[in-house]
Amino acid sequence: MYKVIYIYLIFFIYFICNANGIVLKGHVKQFSPIYNYVGKFCFEKEGTINVNVNWEENQSTSLYLFSDNIKNVVHDLKRSSCSNEVVNPDFIFNSTSDYSKSYTVVGQRDRFWYMFFVDCTPNIAVHLDYEITLKNNGDSFNSIISADQQSIPQTHFFFFAFFCLLMIVTVIWVHFYYKKHYHFNVLSYTMALLSLTEISILIYGINWIFVSRNQNSNKYLIEVGNWIGIIVTNAFYLFLILIGSGWSTSVYFLSTINLKWHFILIFISTCISLAMSNISNIYISDLDNYIYFLDTLPGYIVLLLYFTITTYFVTSNVVHYRFLTKPEDEIKRKFIRLFTPLFALYMLSPIFVVICSHFVDPWNRYKTIVILNLCINAFYFMIILLMFRPFKNPLLEILDIIIELKETDKDIENKNNNNSTTTISINNNNDTTPPVNNNIDDENNINFSSTPFEKGENKGKKHKYSKELN
Repeated sequence: MYKVIYIYLIFFIYFICNANGIVLKGHVKQFSPIYNYVGKFCFEKEGTINVNVNWEENQSTSLYLFSDNIKNVVHDLKRSSCSNEVVNPDFIFNSTSDYSKSYTVVGQRDRFWYMFFVDCTPNIAVHLDYEITLKNNGDSFNSIISADQQSIPQTHFFFFAFFCLLMIVTVIWVHFYYKKHYHFNVLSYTMALLSLTEISILIYGINWIFVSRNQNSNKYLIEVGNWIGIIVTNAFYLFLILIGSGWSTSVYFLSTINLKWHFILIFISTCISLAMSNISNIYISDLDNYIYFLDTLPGYIVLLLYFTITTYFVTSNVVHYRFLTKPEDEIKRKFIRLFTPLFALYMLSPIFVVICSHFVDPWNRYKTIVILNLCINAFYFMIILLMFRPFKNPLLEILDIIIELKETDKDIENKNNNNSTTTISINNNNDTTPPVNNNIDDENNINFSSTPFEKGENKGKKHKYSKELN
């Protein structure tokens, strides 16, 4: 565990020390007219754009810069072309401009800038090689990141270390449970969820390494990280449904709860969520200043599905609660009364996060969502560890009862096995007479101890003979 943290720390330091700014570079080879989108960057109040383009070979080509200061700029840029220029650029880089190499961006707030190569002269062969370096002012760390993503790498590093710490605590909890002979299914499941969460964050961390190497974010790494996040969310929902149904508080859980339905429900939810994540890529444009899967039309379908699962979770817990009518079930009833509303809020948190994000400025929206989601997950992991701590925990009384019930069931099973064992005493090895039990009571009742029948019938019964034994 510590080695993983050290490796991630090395990546983090490497990211800081080798950061030179975001670089957009490529090659355009086609006939005009062209209206090609290059990329976007969110500058702080001050930043720089360095442009290196072979203008001498492309006299009629220009680099247009548009800012979000233009009303409805994203909507208009999506339908802009040489034949339909609905937006006038803020600045133009070309072979004749005074700032053809470098430009300092100054503003009163964080602002998105969008870049397009434009050449509306008909039938001109464009052979364009370009390299555009985008850099914010500030320290060497935040200067290379678009302002809308600043603080996210630090947040990823912090929570990766924090989840590793929670993993260590969980392992210690499991050790205590094991010493006391308690079943630790809940804690084992928690360890699996923590591991997947750490893998997801680690993948995002690798993406920041790509950024530090003067590249854009790797969309495939981001997509894989999103997929793992979706799997973790649905697995956590299954986890909560199982706990609410008595997984951790009942020795008869497996015989009374239809586990297949729970697993099928979450499996369907996971498949739909992953499918909607891929479909949302059709609706999301890189021009959008805020890209979050759950805040798209396919994402709203997933949020509706999460709301449905939450309703199912609350309903199943209420049903389970009503069956706990015995006085000794009071601990379980208190547990469900606390557990149900608390974790129903967690299951609805993706909806709340999306709603809250719309009250935040667009350039702060995505980082707010990332930080909120990580904080919520960390908080509820801590709640799980607190609820199932191995000391001063009322649930341990239930676990003690479960152990007693299991030991009692085991003793009964051993006793039945002993009663069914055949004990035959043969006095004469040459005697061919079928062996019989000589324990005869006053009424000539004979107790035969024979091997049980195939279906276990008549085991240990007394049989009465009217014939006198010789």
